[in-house]
Amino acid sequence: MIVFKVKWTPLDMTHWQTRIAKSYQDVLKVYPPGCLDWLRESEPGRMVELKATVEKIKRAYTERDSQGLDAALTSYRDTHLKTFEDYLLEVKTAA
Repeated sequence: MIVFKVKWTPLDMTHWQTRIAKSYQDVLKVYPPGCLDWLRESEPGRMVELKATVEKIKRAYTERDSQGLDAALTSYRDTHLKTFEDYLLEVKTAA
């Protein structure tokens, strides 16, 4: 099987840069204050997991892999939102 890599056009690049920026902004909008400190103290392994989602985005973008980038953005969002949810549940239970 022969696989051809497709070069992205400048329009494609702008599209993905905008999607990446929007994903980052959307997650930051719902970031619960204190979550980062909680992660450092209670869940350091999750910090590694969250950073890995960013690396997947960077890798897919660099490789110009549209499907991989779409999946990486979804993973980034879902992983962060689940972490925020767990943090808020922890804070609520501790109160």
